[in-house]
Amino acid sequence: EHADEQGEKYFGAEAMLGEYYYKTKDPAKAYEYFKKSLVSALSPAAFSQEEFYAETESTGRVKAMMGNVFYYNFDKVTSRFGDSADEAELEEDAPDKDADKMVNYEIAMRKYEDAVKDGFESPELHYNLGRVYYLKGLYDNAVSQWLNLYEDFTTSPELIFALGNAFYHLDNTESAKAEYQKLINVYEDEAERLSKIIPSRRDHKVMIGSLAAAYNNLGAVYLKKGSETKSTVCFWKAIEYAHKLGEESEFSRLNLARVTRKKGDSRQPVLDENIPF
Repeated sequence: EHADEQGEKYFGAEAMLGEYYYKTKDPAKAYEYFKKSLVSALSPAAFSQEEFYAETESTGRVKAMMGNVFYYNFDKVTSRFGDSADEAELEEDAPDKDADKMVNYEIAMRKYEDAVKDGFESPELHYNLGRVYYLKGLYDNAVSQWLNLYEDFTTSPELIFALGNAFYHLDNTESAKAEYQKLINVYEDEAERLSKIIPSRRDHKVMIGSLAAAYNNLGAVYLKKGSETKSTVCFWKAIEYAHKLGEESEFSRLNLARVTRKKGDSRQPVLDENIPF
């Protein structure tokens, strides 16, 4: 704050003030300082031309953080006057419609794309941008972002589910099947080692819920390929895993009913589209 008050606007101070307010749950204030920092970056202070500052400061990171403001806070903030550099403001006004959420996601997408153009990269950026692309039906773009996440798939296997769904929508059923099977192989081994499943535990809920979703969508792949027996087995497995959480797999119940129908539109399987937030 002292640096920011000295008159000569310094990108670094304003960018870090933005991050401070972002981390202390004040998204509107954070966005205000992120905007200021980008303006200051156009007329950098003389000392910031030194090699140290040039190497450590990144407008791409700021733009990614601006994207995060809209991506994570769609239930708290809305864009008030559009999104041009000198007009965008935030107001504390919770959107209550899906259409309002998509407006926020649209702004987040543009900020993320700007961050990528500036050369900034992070797993969070790639995942979030891919998820927004997916929600907009831009499945090729989603795949291109999520293919950057292979290291993260090893620590968060549930993310593989998103990639499988994108392949499914691109009619690349073999790749979709491979992704669902990878997820099942990892989590099923872990689930078998559990002495007891506790639905209230987040890690158990993620693991078992992911297995239910992956089996449903793997069943959808088999049904699409005309393999009724394999699809039926998968749908029942999805129902079984959902029951372990005290839940019902409505997608799989509906898909089981469709297995017995004649070929046609009424036989198209229902995909679980709940991509992890």
